[in-house]
Amino acid sequence: MVVLCKAEDARMKRPSRRSSSPEFTQDQSARERFFHEAPAASALEHTNICSAHELGGHYGRTILVIGFYELETCK
Repeated sequence: MVVLCKAEDARMKRPSRRSSSPEFTQDQSARERFFHEAPAASALEHTNICSAHELGGHYGRTILVIGFYELETCK
């Protein structure tokens, strides 16, 4: 399960989403796979794919910062 939080990119002055998952903190192979696959995913460009801005860690958690999109909830 991924946790999404609305955030502010202070350097770029834009809203963003920070995505993290507790499983990456505990599972070394999952974290390595995530860091390996994230750059490939960020190279994709399509109107239905959100853009990735940053990949790293914060407070012992793996973080992927993606663009913020104001959308309706799927039901």
